[in-house]
Amino acid sequence: VYPYENKSLEKMILIGINQSKSKPKVIGYQHTSITPRHITLFFTPKESEITPLPDKIITVGEITRTYLEKKGGYPEKIFITGCALRQAWLTAPMSSINKQDKIKVLLALSSSKEELLGSVLFFKKLLMIMPKVEIGIRCHINFPITLLPKSLADWSKDNLVDFTGTKLIDNLSWADVTAYVSSTVAIETLMLGKPVINFSIGDIVSPDPVIGENTFHWHVSNEIEMVDVLSSLHEMPSNDYEQRSSDAINYVKDYLKPINKSALVEFSGYSESSCRAI
Repeated sequence: VYPYENKSLEKMILIGINQSKSKPKVIGYQHTSITPRHITLFFTPKESEITPLPDKIITVGEITRTYLEKKGGYPEKIFITGCALRQAWLTAPMSSINKQDKIKVLLALSSSKEELLGSVLFFKKLLMIMPKVEIGIRCHINFPITLLPKSLADWSKDNLVDFTGTKLIDNLSWADVTAYVSSTVAIETLMLGKPVINFSIGDIVSPDPVIGENTFHWHVSNEIEMVDVLSSLHEMPSNDYEQRSSDAINYVKDYLKPINKSALVEFSGYSESSCRAI
């Protein structure tokens, strides 16, 4: 069993296995979130016919399986829905946005210095339009807020809450909504029944890990659209909020299936009855 990402080294390993006399069963594991930007996971027409593949590929859940089956160009019936082995399930009481306070936005960053810079500039513009917003910034450990130019770093110090070195669950408990470009914190936010907003800083191919239908997920292209979504969230009726919150939690349960015995059996290559006998 190995994490399946359709890369050159993995292809070489599969070629070697296929040429061996013993020909062991090979199981790939799609082990985390995926985005349209993960182009190494997708085949062009007929490419899969000449590419070495595992005997089966186990996914973290139903949503990623469905997405890869529709978009990936893989052979039929190669995917099996498994469970999420790497992710811990976060739990917290359902909450709603306090309409008397500023809306609290967690800015979750993940991938690059360019994302850090573009995101802070995005929210600097947003605060000029909508000052009644409190923003907490959670930078990736490899792209800290200290990488910003001095003038922007000074502005951030005065206008953003820096969550460097703090626990994610504390950040999510503080926030009303998470805004992000590509961070998997979006999935963990939905796990708690809270809304997420994906915003663009000019990526040609979407880096958003929230795929499929989700009623607590929005995508915005500019600051004006972000203001519109934040305003609608702030005014959302409680019954609508609660329904969307429940839908978000169920979405993540399909995205990252909880660990159970029947799902773990798939990694062995045996049937559940065979495993009991063993």
